Amino acid sequence: MAPVNEKKIKAEFKARAKADPERFYPVEVLKAEGFSRGICSRCGTAFWSTISRDVCGEPECSGGYSFIGNSPAKKKMDFIETWQEFSKLFSRLGYTPIQRYPVAARWRDDTDFVQASIYDFQPYVVS
Repeated sequence: MAPVNEKKIKAEFKARAKADPERFYPVEVLKAEGFSRGICSRCGTAFWSTISRDVCGEPECSGGYSFIGNSPAKKKMDFIETWQEFSKLFSRLGYTPIQRYPVAARWRDDTDFVQASIYDFQPYVVS
């Protein structure tokens, strides 16, 4: 069996979705919510937006990340404060926060340390 070429599959799907958006997107709902469909003048990708624009919004097309220096955050927080707020949010949603602990993904031979990830839960859900 030939290996799956993910880039080829994605390109084929994007072409199909671009040609027939009604088949792949809830077009009427998007329009009712104020979205309109555009085609990026730089890369040719189709996109949905609530504002009229010529480019898709990807950094390569729009000239960089627009949020840098223009934070949408209402309150400035450091890393620990951000983590605590994130934990509170999930507590309100019914999840149980657990204490932080170091994780070495010994069951993986392709990583030396765990970054921001769910590696520590993988042995319980992916076996």
